[in-house]
Amino acid sequence: MEEKNYTLEEAIDFYENDRYDEALVALKQHRKNPEAQYYLGMMYYEGFGVEKDEETAKYWFKKASRQGSLD
Repeated sequence: MEEKNYTLEEAIDFYENDRYDEALVALKQHRKNPEAQYYLGMMYYEGFGVEKDEETAKYWFKKASRQGSLD
């Protein structure tokens, strides 16, 4: 089955509506975008839809920060 391509806006909407399984797939499609990296960091930091992992959260937050994310 072919994986659907999601927009970043759809990915964030999934996150904001607690649809974390879909958010994870959609955000990873935009993993080079600092906003997506921030949300991935939040998912791992809070344990939303994934096992809580502060090291992985830091990885995503640092990537986002290096690209200019202010969050």
